Amino acid sequence: MKEYTFRKAKMSDLEFIFSLIKATMKEHITKIYGKWDEEFQRNYCKKSFDPKKHKVIVVDGEDIGCISVTQDDLNIQIERLLISPDFQGLGIGTEILKELKKEARKNSKTLSLTVLHSNKRAKMLYERMGFNVTKKTKEDYHMTYQ
Repeated sequence: MKEYTFRKAKMSDLEFIFSLIKATMKEHITKIYGKWDEEFQRNYCKKSFDPKKHKVIVVDGEDIGCISVTQDDLNIQIERLLISPDFQGLGIGTEILKELKKEARKNSKTLSLTVLHSNKRAKMLYERMGFNVTKKTKEDYHMTYQ
């Protein structure tokens, strides 16, 4: 497993985050919605990117991913967990999920996320990590770990 660290995101990371979304999600978004609308996706990224909520995942000094997590009294919500395709399959996502599961257990919270139907590889990872589908929509699965 590659060692990783987090750093706080900055507004200047917006283009990096968008490039991650494009590299990791374009195929899935195209399968579900029939196309990739570059302008729409760029605007959506801009609206949903909050540097206070995002952390950049760093390996050997290189930015390789990002995570965005929100919490309330009962739930930890993984809003975004993206890892560059060059760094997928190295156990980084698994380790991050293990840490979040530990935090959820320690604080008696549910850990939840959504995954697009077409992202079978991610869904398999989440199932392997103990997440269960709690709701299915037209586009995605809502999954929780308790």
